[in-house]
Amino acid sequence: MSSFVAGNIIKNEIEKKLPNAEVISISVSDGGENTIETFYENFNGTYVEDFFTSPNFERQKFKYVKFKDSAVIEAAQCAGLIFARQKNPMKTTSFGMGEQILHAVSDNNIKKIYIALGGSATNDCGAGMLSALGVKFFDFANKEFIPVGGTLKNIHKIDSSNFKIQNYIETENTAEINKKNINFITMCDVDNVLYGKNGAAYIFAKQKGASENEIILLDKGLKNFSKVVKSQLGIDISTARGGGAAGGIGAACYAFLKAKMQSGINIVLDACNFDEILNDASLAITGEGKFDHQSLMGKAINGIAERTSKRKIPLFVFTGKNEITDKNLLRKYGISKIYQTATPNKTFAEIKKSYETDLRKAVKTFLNELDF
Repeated sequence: MSSFVAGNIIKNEIEKKLPNAEVISISVSDGGENTIETFYENFNGTYVEDFFTSPNFERQKFKYVKFKDSAVIEAAQCAGLIFARQKNPMKTTSFGMGEQILHAVSDNNIKKIYIALGGSATNDCGAGMLSALGVKFFDFANKEFIPVGGTLKNIHKIDSSNFKIQNYIETENTAEINKKNINFITMCDVDNVLYGKNGAAYIFAKQKGASENEIILLDKGLKNFSKVVKSQLGIDISTARGGGAAGGIGAACYAFLKAKMQSGINIVLDACNFDEILNDASLAITGEGKFDHQSLMGKAINGIAERTSKRKIPLFVFTGKNEITDKNLLRKYGISKIYQTATPNKTFAEIKKSYETDLRKAVKTFLNELDF
């Protein structure tokens, strides 16, 4: 379920039981799947749908969202794991994201582009995205190619002289020269660096379909990309916080788009005036597909819990599957109770048939236990 759908289910159940309660439902995202839906729902956005390149180099319909003077492009679309016909980060590409960026900058009203970095199927360090934007990559035989995760190790030279959006990127030197400056901001839900044991390949590539041997090769490729960028562009992306997000797309955004790396959930919460809403709140409710230790490392629940706990507002979590039982850890984040919605040992196919009913049951249990 998206945040929007789950939020409305919870809101409806509360209003049935407590008709006098004021319930405010906000669609949130930390930069992963459904980030564009968050901005569409909260800010009266407009979807832009067209044919772009899929993770497997196929033409497919994808969308991004525009609102006010901004556009939001998410890796979970063109580079998304859920859209990968073949899940193998050795071969998948972020090329479609570059196409979407070009599409967005063609609108003269766009001044800011958010790039949401969760949910990718890729480990190409954004080389596909950069290729679509005019950056050229050459191997040791001086042959041009579009790198993917498995061929990052072959990059010998980078030519950014035909970078199509160079004049759009806002920097201190270009602010007065160019009539159109675009501020790029990455929405990131992880702090991982580009390569190494805490990097993109070792932490995330397995869930994208990589074997143990492929993870080693992918990590070597990321390291080579970083080495070439540093030697030719003078930019060190190896230690950039969040550089390992979306298979290294974070590092590419940092180096080539001069993007500001920010917490995805904090961007959304600030835009929604969440702190102001909390001033009158008796309690807060949030959710997660699977609640585990990653949920408390820069993701949506973490960002929400930080704000509710400061105000001593009880926070309740609904999750498909719960893997955290440490009461001290929950107390630290001000989480009062966790409600697991899925029945243990159910298959995913079975869960998909009853997920809305399961959530409604969990909310009813929560309401019966609530002491007002």
